Amino acid sequence: MFDLSAAGLKAVVKKVGNVSAPAKADKGIIGTGAVAWLKLDDNEAGQSQGLTSVYRVITAGGNPQACSVAGVGVQSVPYTTYYWFFG
Repeated sequence: MFDLSAAGLKAVVKKVGNVSAPAKADKGIIGTGAVAWLKLDDNEAGQSQGLTSVYRVITAGGNPQACSVAGVGVQSVPYTTYYWFFG
């Protein structure tokens, strides 16, 4: 969910497509590689306002590191991206 209420917009979305980030994409500050680019569309539940699609593109970092401790299920990974919003 993207809440852009200051602009009167909101996107409640679901993933409908993805592609791998380009091989030369920035690997991020911890060097784990760029996460995939996504296409997200309205979830059709009538909750979005003024937006129908969101794209995550030009990613840097975001891929998780290998877990070295058994049972650890939460990991925070820094990444940077552009989100493009369409209505």
